[in-house]
Amino acid sequence: EIDNHRAAIDGLYFVMGDINRFEVDFQLNQVGNETKAQEFFTLSLDFDPISPNSKVGLGFADYREGNYDEAIKKFEDAILFDPTYFLSYSGLGYVYYDLEQYDKALEYHSKAADLNPSPLNFNRLALAHFYAGNKEDALIAIDKAIELSPEEARYYDSKAIILYFSGQFQEGEKVLQNSIQLHEKYGTYSPRGITLGEVLLGWSKYQLGEKEEAQRLFEDVMANEEGWFARFLSLLGLVTISYEDNDISATQYVSQLEDTLA
Repeated sequence: EIDNHRAAIDGLYFVMGDINRFEVDFQLNQVGNETKAQEFFTLSLDFDPISPNSKVGLGFADYREGNYDEAIKKFEDAILFDPTYFLSYSGLGYVYYDLEQYDKALEYHSKAADLNPSPLNFNRLALAHFYAGNKEDALIAIDKAIELSPEEARYYDSKAIILYFSGQFQEGEKVLQNSIQLHEKYGTYSPRGITLGEVLLGWSKYQLGEKEEAQRLFEDVMANEEGWFARFLSLLGLVTISYEDNDISATQYVSQLEDTLA
């Protein structure tokens, strides 16, 4: 006998990795075998056609493949079957974010946080507020996430980003220091544990006029990190600094940047 719920949850893990660490910020975790995931969801639907777990799982599979209309339909169907299932609203939030309909994304992430006031949902809500231009509300939401999970570095990362792009560089730098300490403590985001924090801190130092420290941080990331995104942001910083200083190494950094983008 097939356990419908277990099949659906197994499928969710294939699509999203660890469901508790699924991120939009848009900075999603490694995705598993989507074809296998859809097999799980379809099998589950055959046994339980009104399963919200299965419909949400299929919705996320469509979302990952860029089939936004189909994803919206499946998430909305899941809401009809169970209007209290928060992941249906989270899914719609992700879709509308990708479609750059930030007010709708905020509406659905708000509903998800109301139904399940977890730190992860407050983090999503904070980023939704941020992209909708509500920076004060974004800070309120991310502070709730940090209050609920004070040892989770990524929530400090989100707060630092919000502060940084709100022009509050010194406050953002303080938050980044907390983030880096937690990344070092738990070894998250990279084997060295501090890559994301270093990149953001480098840009914060640059904005504060501390170019030498910013350059040191960017070069440290380049020497130790293989991840494309961190290297891209660090190279962009090095190109910016070298051009401003008329440094002959600018050409070298531009070439590396072009190779990274190729």
